[in-house]
Amino acid sequence: MNRRTLLLAAPALVASARAQSWPSRPIRLLIPYPPGGLTDVMARMIAEPLRITLGQPVVIENRAGAAGAIAMREVAQAAPDGHTLVITNNGPTSIIPALRRDAGYDAVHSFTPLALVALQPLVLLSSTEQLPVQDLAGLVAYAKARPGQLNFASGGVGSLGHLGGLLFNREAGINVVHVPYQGAAPTLTAVVSGQVHFAVTSFTTTAAEQVVGGRLRLLGVSSPEAWPLLPETPTMASVAPGFQAQAWHGVLGPAGLPPAIVARLNTEIDKVLAEPAVRSRFRASGVEAGGGGSEALAQRIRAEVPQWQAVIRDAGLVVE
Repeated sequence: MNRRTLLLAAPALVASARAQSWPSRPIRLLIPYPPGGLTDVMARMIAEPLRITLGQPVVIENRAGAAGAIAMREVAQAAPDGHTLVITNNGPTSIIPALRRDAGYDAVHSFTPLALVALQPLVLLSSTEQLPVQDLAGLVAYAKARPGQLNFASGGVGSLGHLGGLLFNREAGINVVHVPYQGAAPTLTAVVSGQVHFAVTSFTTTAAEQVVGGRLRLLGVSSPEAWPLLPETPTMASVAPGFQAQAWHGVLGPAGLPPAIVARLNTEIDKVLAEPAVRSRFRASGVEAGGGGSEALAQRIRAEVPQWQAVIRDAGLVVE
């Protein structure tokens, strides 16, 4: 091999050497949220099996703050050697960079997608006290007859529920005013008490109890097709063609991870997600276990980035 050929091949040789020696020390798995939440639970479920198969500890680090941007920035700036990863979702990955000019990272170019961990649709829950409709078609007709007079709740400005609600507004051709709350619990309380007409939010155990008790009406899910956990609930796309706002959870690393490390992590995480006990526990938490190649997660991110950028731009939500 002459000198020119060696120079051209050097980057690939270095990457290959890194992959063969990986992991050489504990792997840090960052979580953009405090302990105890769904993302935290998922991280801990995959950490121990990964420790066994990879032969190194997987250290969980909760790095909450700036709506998840602190953890994401740290991973984006880390060395691409497979020892610093993050388990995250749409919010910190795709929405925050579009919402904040100072996010410090880019959803598509700052990370290497590794594995899709879970999928979870949003649901549209209506107030039985405030909204005299029985289905999505009735809601759209009622809202069209009262432009600007109805309101919907979400877990906060810039949340997936907020943007999903705005997207539903646009695709269904209605004008419903957003009312932000601080998280899922206050959002549900607002709908149950009749402070708002409906909410676009996650489907929690508390929400299910309120639906069974007759204080909330479950009108639709945001997945593109019927959701396995709620098979009888129609999709929001059935009255708003083109609508989709699905939450995902996934593992990312810094941009430039060697393909061998990407493939190894994807394979090992998918093995964990295929375990019946894991899938059952995920379903009990209201999510479907993911899986599939790393490119599937990359395509999902690339597809949703322009969608949320457009929604945020149209609503004038960008934060300086």
